[in-house]
Amino acid sequence: MTQQINLYLPEFRRKKDHLTFDNMVLGVLGLTLVLIVLTAVEFWGSYKLGGELEQRRQALASVTADTEQLIRDFGAQSEDPALSRRADELETEVNSKHTLERFLSGRNIGSTAGFSEYLSDLSRYHLGGLRLTGVTLSNGGNNVQLEGEVLSPYLVPQYFQSLRQGQSFAGKEFETIRIVDISGTDDGRQIKQFRVATAN
Repeated sequence: MTQQINLYLPEFRRKKDHLTFDNMVLGVLGLTLVLIVLTAVEFWGSYKLGGELEQRRQALASVTADTEQLIRDFGAQSEDPALSRRADELETEVNSKHTLERFLSGRNIGSTAGFSEYLSDLSRYHLGGLRLTGVTLSNGGNNVQLEGEVLSPYLVPQYFQSLRQGQSFAGKEFETIRIVDISGTDDGRQIKQFRVATAN
């Protein structure tokens, strides 16, 4: 009995062995080549960084040498006390002028229109026989003190009653602090000095 065998069938073909000595040598050589390339790239990067670091060190050394030379030539610079004091004085002066400006404009002390209206009312309701010698406005015009001279003490309450007709002094209550004789006139009348202030 005879049987035909097909040698071309897969089970009869010669199988390749991938783990042969030649393949392993090639794999090791390939891996070694990759490692050599990676090492060369890393070495080149380190070399470049080392060069840049050296340049930076040289630049720092140059700047340090220049600074030391300037210190030797001109000495260490210290703050001038006189100049510092003058700067402080100027700053204080500027601040005080800003404070005065805000005060006169009345922005931060209770008055939104300033004090010009107060002075206008003082002149608008003037009485003959009475003159003001001092005017003090504070707290945005809420506190008023007036000093002056008068021929008759009766003119003082009359003047302040008329002042209340003005917008600036409306609703303000005055109390007399002092009325004293200071001198006489040629016709024998006595001049009296007065000082009044708004009631606190």
